[in-house]
This record gives sequence, structure tokens and C-alpha cells, in this order.
Amino acid sequence: MPEVIRQKVFAFQADGIEFGLRKYGRCLIGDEMGVGKTLQALSIAWLYRFKDWPLLILAPSSLKLQWRDELLRWLPMRERDIFAFTSVRE
Repeated sequence: MPEVIRQKVFAFQADGIEFGLRKYGRCLIGDEMGVGKTLQALSIAWLYRFKDWPLLILAPSSLKLQWRDELLRWLPMRERDIFAFTSVRE
């Protein structure tokens, strides 16, 4: 886990990350708003980066830049490695 996450994660978030790992990364995080679901999800995904990446995050268009910012904040990634797509209507 990246050191920046290790230093910031709360005990209940660590429990959620451990749960996700016990389920091989296949889980639904249904915590209340504002308690760190994004951090837990990115932590779980990061721990599977060598096996199951690239990572695909599906989100409403209004949140795609926020997800990019969270990836850059929490994971040792470069902005050029993050692609934000928009839907195309024909």
C-alpha cells in the first residue's frame, strides 16, 4: 500500500480494505457518505495492480475529474497515465 495511504487510513478503513482483500477485490463498499470509500477502493485496487490492471473506474461525467484528482492524490501515478473518457452519442 502506498505510504501516503498507510499514514492516513483509519482502523475502520483498514478493516474494509482487509475485507476487500479477503474477497479478492470483489466487494461493494457501502459505507456512509464521507467516510473514505474512495480511499478504501483505491487501496484495494492498488494491491491488485500487478495482476488485474489496467483499472477501469465508471463514474458520472461530473465526477471523472474528481476521480483523476483522487488517483493522483493517493496513488503514485502520473497524470499522463490516467485517461478520462466521455460518452459519444451518435
